[in-house]
Amino acid sequence: DEVYGEKLKGKCRENDGIAPTNPYSASKAAAEIIINSHKYGYKKEIITVRGNNIYGKRQYPEKLIPRCILSLLHNKKIPLHGNGTNIRYYLSARDFAQAITLIMRKKNKGIYNIGSEIPYANKSIATTICKLMGKDPKKFIKFTKDRPYNDQRYSISIQKIKKLGWKPKEKLLDDLPEIINWYKKNHYLFKKFKF
Repeated sequence: DEVYGEKLKGKCRENDGIAPTNPYSASKAAAEIIINSHKYGYKKEIITVRGNNIYGKRQYPEKLIPRCILSLLHNKKIPLHGNGTNIRYYLSARDFAQAITLIMRKKNKGIYNIGSEIPYANKSIATTICKLMGKDPKKFIKFTKDRPYNDQRYSISIQKIKKLGWKPKEKLLDDLPEIINWYKKNHYLFKKFKF
């Protein structure tokens, strides 16, 4: 979803232009442009998917959700950039995989936004994880200097893929206890990560 750039109001649709606002999202947009050159130059059948933030078990702790969980497991404070009000949409890895499978089976070409329709502020995610893990959010969340390119909000319309019969089934807040439990059992896998 970052390839569209910051979207303070409304939702981005597949035919909207891409306008990334930071180097990370610009690299994703650049990859799309290279892939599109193969579509036209070599007549390749290309499907492009633009997803929300993906969540699930086994995610590397540079991402917000595992970072929160593992920080608390190490009795460390959760670092949040800025004031924590940045809005993100989270999509289950399982829902994402089902969407891609559906598109491939139907052999539909083109661009598809794949996402959730429930927005969360970063601070809300960190607070919820603290409460689920029995930690006081006021004591275990620290606000750090914001990144220079930390967009406030991304938002995509998923109406196109819904017409194929897909919609997200899983909800982040329902899945968090299972994810937390997985990291409790497998935290040793990330012992080299610096907190």
